[in-house]
Amino acid sequence: MTYRINDETQQIQYRSGGFLNYLSQTRSQRDIKRELLCVAVTMADIYPEENWDFIYGQARLTDIVAVYSFARLDPQFYTTPDEDRRGPLTEKERIIMLRRCIKILLHEIGHLFGLEHCIYYICLMNGANNEKEMDRQPLYLCPVCLRKVYSTLQFDVRHMYKAFVKLCEKYSLEEESIWYRKRLDCIQK
Repeated sequence: MTYRINDETQQIQYRSGGFLNYLSQTRSQRDIKRELLCVAVTMADIYPEENWDFIYGQARLTDIVAVYSFARLDPQFYTTPDEDRRGPLTEKERIIMLRRCIKILLHEIGHLFGLEHCIYYICLMNGANNEKEMDRQPLYLCPVCLRKVYSTLQFDVRHMYKAFVKLCEKYSLEEESIWYRKRLDCIQK
């Protein structure tokens, strides 16, 4: 797999295309009757092309595969091997990291379902090139993107939102739980 040492972090990075190629090439070794899509998850830092510093994730719609990296979501990522690494994450850091991980995963899966980057509203499908942009993204689709996915999959929005409320409550994602509850109140009226 193609890799390099990142100029800024001095840490190894792998080219994301290597992960995507591997998933595509090994598809026949998996149960393709049960596989709707395939996503690689890695702790390695990734980049798509030489002129890019890094990416959080990347999807290849033609092969229905994606990769995303936890690397830069780890608060200790930017520490050097010589620096003391702190102990476990605080509860606040854990929730921030969990929220970011879910956002990236769902964002890449959104691409695999044909969604492009959203330009209409603040949305899960907005592009994110840094932590500030990623943290601005919500953990839900805007009305335009939700309609696009719904028109293809014809799922029960109310049922999905109820499931999301339970998950958000289980993992202490309070902001998202409140948002989904408010939407459920609107849908049920």
